[in-house]
Amino acid sequence: MQYPKVGTTNSAATVGVVSADGGKTVWMNIPGDKRNNYIARMDWADNAQDLLIQHMNRLQNTNKLMFCNATTGAVKTVFTDTDKAWVDACDDIKWTEDSKSFTYVSGEIYGFARPG
Repeated sequence: MQYPKVGTTNSAATVGVVSADGGKTVWMNIPGDKRNNYIARMDWADNAQDLLIQHMNRLQNTNKLMFCNATTGAVKTVFTDTDKAWVDACDDIKWTEDSKSFTYVSGEIYGFARPG
């Protein structure tokens, strides 16, 4: 993983999806400055249509959970976790059996339903 040296420009982070059969890359329309945010975690959202991305600011005190549509690139923020000091990216997201909801562990424990 690249880290910029002091005084140099941060690397830009983008997310794209391409079919296993090949074809055009669909770029996710993630908001914000690509050089001053992190894609802290990314995984399929328990289906083949959406990615669940954890998007953090450079201070790492805000983590936005976003559903990204792999076909259109559309992005919807479903939760924002903030703290005055810092927040951790969640490594243990659990989906319910029906794949309609998930839990996100932070300083608190939250449960969410899939948007739509």
